[in-house]
Amino acid sequence: LAGRTLSSRDGGAFALGASRLLGAGRLHSVLNSLSADFIAASSAALGERGRLEEIGKRGVWSDGRAAAAGVAYAVLDMATEVPSRPGWFLRRGVQGLGKGT
Repeated sequence: LAGRTLSSRDGGAFALGASRLLGAGRLHSVLNSLSADFIAASSAALGERGRLEEIGKRGVWSDGRAAAAGVAYAVLDMATEVPSRPGWFLRRGVQGLGKGT
């Protein structure tokens, strides 16, 4: 997907664009900052044992919703952690995304 631009305004357009770009392939991990339909669309783009790291605040999924979607899901609280520990986000985000297959 490098060098490709997808909509960040319309969840349906994003999902369609991601589906077309990926074809039969799926992603290992996603770092998401958008809410609502984008969380579901990002989740749908993941392959088996994929991981979704969420840095958004609005509309985040519950553990039950993530489990129902069959994805590993973690919400990263940047507002709390980054100011007090600047290297935290890089370490946490990279480690979390590295857990994808």
